[in-house]
Amino acid sequence: LYFSEPDATWYLGTLKLTELKKKYKKHAVGEKIAWDIANTPMGGECEGYLPCHLSRDINSYSNYLKDYPQGKYSQSALKIIDKALKGTANDKTLTPLLNDDMNKGVSKELYQMLNNLKKELKNVKSSLKEKILFNMELIAKKAGLIENSK
Repeated sequence: LYFSEPDATWYLGTLKLTELKKKYKKHAVGEKIAWDIANTPMGGECEGYLPCHLSRDINSYSNYLKDYPQGKYSQSALKIIDKALKGTANDKTLTPLLNDDMNKGVSKELYQMLNNLKKELKNVKSSLKEKILFNMELIAKKAGLIENSK
């Protein structure tokens, strides 16, 4: 349990749940714990920092998919990730935000996050996976992380 000052709210930490998830990974309850972890809200604020916002939207769900790529909640996790990435890919302010000299760290962090997500989706079999990979590539292109081929 911890207190988040920006939103004046108490949150349940996931450290103990993560230990239980590892202990019961091969049992149905382990998957349920993993899904509960994915849906546990986080305190704090991102103050407009894109990698922070995206990580809040996708990291816990991609962690679930890494452990349970064909799990009971995999389609729900993919839909949440797809929605977050689609919103970012369609953000018209993305290019100017990431291509200036002040935001080189943002670009590096975003690149690492997208690469990690790609690895965690490796064993997922779903038509949504292709949409997610497409939006990841679009974000990377708009952010100047990879070249646009014309």
